[in-house]
Amino acid sequence: MAIIKSDGHGVWGFELPTKGWHNVVVHETIEIKGTKKDEAKKMLCIPFCFDGSDRPSHTVFCMLSTVPGLRRIVDVVVASGVSKDLLREKKVDLTVGVDEEVLRSDKFLHYVMAKLPGRVVAVHVDHGTYESVAEDGTTVKKPQVNITEIRAAGAGGDNASLKPATQATQPVAAAAAQTTTEDTGGW
Repeated sequence: MAIIKSDGHGVWGFELPTKGWHNVVVHETIEIKGTKKDEAKKMLCIPFCFDGSDRPSHTVFCMLSTVPGLRRIVDVVVASGVSKDLLREKKVDLTVGVDEEVLRSDKFLHYVMAKLPGRVVAVHVDHGTYESVAEDGTTVKKPQVNITEIRAAGAGGDNASLKPATQATQPVAAAAAQTTTEDTGGW
């Protein structure tokens, strides 16, 4: 049994990733949050590991009830190369468009959750601030990380500025016809 103590000054080592492009790894702790009772609050949470770390340091929250949230999922799947597996195994081509009901389905979400961990993508980081109310009631500004863009690792842009990740990415799928729920056997 360990004895835990503190002098009140803890150094936890959290740092914001630097601004610019980073190769990041999708962490295995992807999860769906929310409940069936309130579908508007249901989201897919995709955690990223920065700068060779094996622990996630930033999570993208993809609201399943909104088009921008679904678009984030599609962007991550295509940038990671999982879309190639999806096209080959399930005949779903995200590069030409998929019905939003397919993207919200449990089958699709669980497929993505199983295939994304360990995949590498490149993300562009910017810094911002948000306002928070402190315990004493004052408003304080806090720093935050914003992921503003995503692409396949090694694809275009300023690759010299990319921080290395721990594994290579797979190529993106070739284009085909738009996919609907009828084409995918209920997906």
